[in-house]
Amino acid sequence: MTYISGPITGVEGWQERFIQAENWVKENLDTQIKTPRLIGKRLEEELGKTEEQIPWEEYMRCCLRELTYCDTIYAMKGWEDSKGAVIEVQLAYALGLRIIFEQKMKPMAEWNLSTGVFTVQEKCFPKESVCQQK
Repeated sequence: MTYISGPITGVEGWQERFIQAENWVKENLDTQIKTPRLIGKRLEEELGKTEEQIPWEEYMRCCLRELTYCDTIYAMKGWEDSKGAVIEVQLAYALGLRIIFEQKMKPMAEWNLSTGVFTVQEKCFPKESVCQQK
């Protein structure tokens, strides 16, 4: 199962971008998918609330829980500029999931959990990671 991660907050047209990524993953990886878009819809129905009424942290709890059931994460373009997507990719890396990047990475931002400091590295993820260019 593949989890699709990417920027959402403050991004116009994010739902359409996720639909495009969902279609690419379905066509090229022959796998079931989980995405914040689909998880969010389910959460909104379960709670009977709109997207605006549900805190970001609640969405993240649900998304991170679903990510743990996947064996692959597909990181959409711009993931490294999104707080939530960075957390998702870091969790995927920690769990040993296969990581597929939609495009080549720019220097990666790293969040030191113990100090709460963001730093930028010039390294990418391990060689097992795959870069899918569009």
